[in-house]
Amino acid sequence: MPAFLLLLLQIRLKQAARALRGVGWMLVVALPMAGIFLFVIWDKLAGLAAWQASLLLGVMFLALHIQRKDLAFLRKCHRSVPLIVGMEYQLALLPMSIPVAWLSGSAEILLWSHTAVALIAFLPARKSKDNGRTFQLTFLPSKQFEWLSGVRKQWLILVPIYLAGILLSGYIPGPLLSISFILLIALGFYDELESRMMLESALRSRFLLKKWWEHYRLFCLLLLPQITLFLIFHFQYWYLLLFILANAGILLGCAIFYKYSAYLPGRRSSNSQTPVSLLSLTLIIPFLAPLSLFALFILHRKARRRLQYFFDHAGN
Repeated sequence: MPAFLLLLLQIRLKQAARALRGVGWMLVVALPMAGIFLFVIWDKLAGLAAWQASLLLGVMFLALHIQRKDLAFLRKCHRSVPLIVGMEYQLALLPMSIPVAWLSGSAEILLWSHTAVALIAFLPARKSKDNGRTFQLTFLPSKQFEWLSGVRKQWLILVPIYLAGILLSGYIPGPLLSISFILLIALGFYDELESRMMLESALRSRFLLKKWWEHYRLFCLLLLPQITLFLIFHFQYWYLLLFILANAGILLGCAIFYKYSAYLPGRRSSNSQTPVSLLSLTLIIPFLAPLSLFALFILHRKARRRLQYFFDHAGN
């Protein structure tokens, strides 16, 4: 058991290092900003009651747990998967639980939060049912295949968030948080790369810019109920909605451009989660917006050059 845990820890550290290398130049600015954000989270959690802070930490790990796709692999490696997963969660929780407990002066947070994640390890992860025959999404255009695939996989999370944004439209944060959470989930839709044949059939003049506009327009149309209700009930705060929608356009563009800047024939994933997640901090740290705009420009240029290179040499 100790040897296997050590091996698993080494694998996780290598995965983290590979993800950070994929961030590239953005790491210089993003790491300090992420550190500031982490300190803010510690302070906010420390101001809550012990059970409230523990509940929020537990919900965070529960959201991660139900999306895990490596449990089948762990079952092949070791018989006691909940024990292995539980140890992972206990280690991952320490950078959050210890500072929060120290700032609040309450050791109860350590007890309740670590007990919660230990129990979460015994829960089954959601099994993927993306077999193309679960249900038809006729309201989504077929050429927006990223959304078709993503919504089929994430509908159990998307639908409650979407409905909550409508039902809580009388409160200012309701629609704004709903739009923001749906945006964060949607950014993960662009991690999968299509085949070269599929890309060749869609490639046309200004392909990247047109795809960006089409996907941003789809995002706004799908969230039109939340947008409309927010303007009806809280028109005086229109600038908050404009900020969220402007960031949505920038982040969707970054996700799309990063996807194609990492394109390689036969490659199935762009590994975009980490860099795009760092850029999404602009939703809560507005002064990071210039970084996102700069990243948008750089990623568009890289994506255009990458696609141009491969398709100029298609016959070689």
